[in-house]
Amino acid sequence: MKNSILVLLSTYNGERYLEELLDSVLNQKKVNVEILIRDDGSKDKTVEILEKYSNKHSNIRYYVGTNLGYAKSFWELLKNSKKYDYYAFCDQDDIWLEDKMYSAISKLSQRDSKIPLLYTSNVIPVDKNLKKINYNSFKTNKSLNVYESFQKSILPGCTFVFNYSLKVIAEKYDGYMESHDWTLYNIANVFGEILFDNNSNILYRIYSENTIGQESISKTLLKKIKRFFQKSKCTRSKFAKDFYKCYMNDMPIKYKKDIHEFAYYKDSKSEKFLFLKNKNYKGFIFKIYIILNKI
Repeated sequence: MKNSILVLLSTYNGERYLEELLDSVLNQKKVNVEILIRDDGSKDKTVEILEKYSNKHSNIRYYVGTNLGYAKSFWELLKNSKKYDYYAFCDQDDIWLEDKMYSAISKLSQRDSKIPLLYTSNVIPVDKNLKKINYNSFKTNKSLNVYESFQKSILPGCTFVFNYSLKVIAEKYDGYMESHDWTLYNIANVFGEILFDNNSNILYRIYSENTIGQESISKTLLKKIKRFFQKSKCTRSKFAKDFYKCYMNDMPIKYKKDIHEFAYYKDSKSEKFLFLKNKNYKGFIFKIYIILNKI
């Protein structure tokens, strides 16, 4: 499979699992990958590991930046990367099975490369010792439509593989983002296609220190109740407004009105009324959040 592939990895204090991760990416079968790494201001031995691997492997490049947080760090990587056929987001503590990239690109290559395409998949949850665990981290078995994905973020960026056409559109965005993967998912959903694979070729570590850890049902419920009574940062509508401003002249007309309503629903009672009436955005709790200006 003669495609150019760039893996985008943002590191931060990742010395514990980084070498395992890099070895698994280098061990991809039937494809040739290059890895571009941005260190987000690590204070442990992460940079030493990156130096060692870049000296040993000509297809690994890295640079050190100031601490931006994982979302902006990944987005800088995306915007600063050169032209490749495909790109993949990569987290520092997972393990890629040897067919991860080949499986994704096999599916992406069946579609028209002029269409912005994003591949995503399920994950195989494991504990810190790579023992499989019975835990559904991301409660979905399908792609979300545009209205669903603007309301919630489910699928992790470590499963994302996307083409150059999507990269070109995505790099225009410079507004608010809660996470790099949720941002890219929405861009792909509006302008292109999502390819969801129910199978998985990635071991996804679940442990207390990572961004999304395993929680009991009661703990999750308590967190949701606490969030409901907290002052909302309105991150979803904030993103919708910046998204609309960025792409208002480019987005498909079928989504323009709906995204505008999400973006500006707090501006007046009439705007909120229109948003509440919008049948594309569903869910009783979501409507309550609209009434309370909490979304």
